[in-house]
Amino acid sequence: MFCKKPQLMKDSGYAWIVLLLTSLSQFIHLGFSFGVVGNLTIVHQRVFGIDLRYSSVIGSVHIGTLMLFGPVAAVLIKKIGCRFTQIFGGICVILGVGLSAAATQPWHVIVLFGVLAGIGMSSCYSATSQILPHYFDRYKYLAFSLSRVGNFLGIVLWPIISNSLFHSLGYSHAMASLCSVHVVHIIAGILFFEPQTPTLPKSIRSQEKISEYPELSTGGKNVSTEDPNVSTVSQNVSTVSQNVSTEDQNVSTVSQNVSTVSQNVSTEDQNVSTVSQNVSAGSQNQHPNPEVVLKDVSTVSLSTMTSTAEILESKSKLKEDNSRNLKDEFLAVVKLPKIWLLVLNSVLWSVNSSGYLILASDYSVEVIGLSTDEAALGITVLGVAKVVGCLLTVLTSSLSFDRLILHFFTVIVFGVSSIITPFSITKTMYYTMTAFWGIGAGATLTNLLAISHDFCGAHQLYLVFGLQMMAQGIGTLTLIPAATSIAKEAGERFGLIFIGCCGILGSVAILPVIINKLRESRITFKRQLSEQTVTTISSS
Repeated sequence: MFCKKPQLMKDSGYAWIVLLLTSLSQFIHLGFSFGVVGNLTIVHQRVFGIDLRYSSVIGSVHIGTLMLFGPVAAVLIKKIGCRFTQIFGGICVILGVGLSAAATQPWHVIVLFGVLAGIGMSSCYSATSQILPHYFDRYKYLAFSLSRVGNFLGIVLWPIISNSLFHSLGYSHAMASLCSVHVVHIIAGILFFEPQTPTLPKSIRSQEKISEYPELSTGGKNVSTEDPNVSTVSQNVSTVSQNVSTEDQNVSTVSQNVSTVSQNVSTEDQNVSTVSQNVSAGSQNQHPNPEVVLKDVSTVSLSTMTSTAEILESKSKLKEDNSRNLKDEFLAVVKLPKIWLLVLNSVLWSVNSSGYLILASDYSVEVIGLSTDEAALGITVLGVAKVVGCLLTVLTSSLSFDRLILHFFTVIVFGVSSIITPFSITKTMYYTMTAFWGIGAGATLTNLLAISHDFCGAHQLYLVFGLQMMAQGIGTLTLIPAATSIAKEAGERFGLIFIGCCGILGSVAILPVIINKLRESRITFKRQLSEQTVTTISSS
């Protein structure tokens, strides 16, 4: 541990500090990834003398690794917690981005920035997303929304910041400067404590234990004032033994607190040992039978060992049940045809989401004739439009309508925008289509969690969301290289048309699910209407 865990409560003052750190971290990692990759596509072509196809592979690998490593990052959080996963991710990002400054070959950047930094970004993204439920209960939805602000602001600001650094410092020094910013991830990780329930001081706990067992508070005096018969003393020891056994049986039902139970059992053993010492002190004048006392103490120890074995066996059964439940839930999810349609939708629209950032900047420079500063401004316009799309989705959250229909239309909006963008011949038209693309993409990303919930419910949300994240990574790694190959062979215009068509096909993929839901809603409405009619006729 780097420092001692404080006593914290949910929705308290420190929780808002964690939210600020989470939003700042997302500004630096997720906003950095999607905000800088477009500029790096152009810079890598100039620095390494490679074509668009090879240069776009670097950005594709980076974004694809960020998505595909998501399930592994979830396992890390389960094993070592959000705190150390965040620190691990920060170290990977610093190494990946920093060592890229010394790269002399394109494959160096693929390994360092594409893979290593991508792993770090994914770890930080998962940690900053899953730390918030530990701190927020009443205001958790507000916290989730505010944390995404950092991501969208990063997409707005990082293209300008990175482009300025590349022009003023050059590639190597600019990458070294960008590396230093990611120290924030490690600082945030150090401060990511999980809230602890306040515990009582040891002296107070000891007093509570004495009040629970009054015969332990008076030492050997109570024993010496009892009847000289040693059997009475043995009964006292047997009573404590029964208390220990009862406590162990009650605690054994709570298998999640096995370590606490073990401490309680150990405390009870110490209490029994104290009573045994009191028995010995009180028996110096009464000459008890030692065999009887030892027999009773042995019975206590045997009972404690038996209870501990039952606790361990209960925990083992609980782990097996959890593993079985996870397996059953996973099988139940993958057997649903609508889940695979949702996965196909994620594969296709993610191509448009990531591919536009790579191809649009190059198209604006090579075809429309914009300068690199004007191309970077286009990415900034895109980021602002994403914020607008996010806010529009939040404003409609109180309305009653099918979120899947909203998802269908928003994916179509930024798919059609990608198809129309190649026909832009002026800077104003290019910025306009980029803005429409950003609004559609921002609304889609903001609505993604709600769509996953509607497909499966809360208890299987983590599985469906994980499948979607992996699907986005697969689409990024497989279809974006195909889009850049088309752009290289046939021209940048056809590459943008290809990714736009992929987005529209993604909407078409979930159309059967929408039709089926509308049909079910219509049948339900007719059934309710007929029941109301029958009720009205019978009452009249």
